[in-house]
Amino acid sequence: MPDLNDFLSEASKSKSVKEEELIIDSDLPVFGGTFQCQECSKEVNSAMFKSKEEKLTWTCPDGHVSSVPFK
Repeated sequence: MPDLNDFLSEASKSKSVKEEELIIDSDLPVFGGTFQCQECSKEVNSAMFKSKEEKLTWTCPDGHVSSVPFK
């Protein structure tokens, strides 16, 4: 039969391990909403989250690029 103290010490060791933060260093697509062009007011159904710049960007059918800060 296993020793209960061994089991508890293993559980406390696993809790003491520092959890790592999730770091995203690539652009991520964002779906599920509409984004309005800041120049011509046309609507777009997708955007990109630029993690390094911490902003949300989208491009309308006419090629205008819009963005907002996003943290």
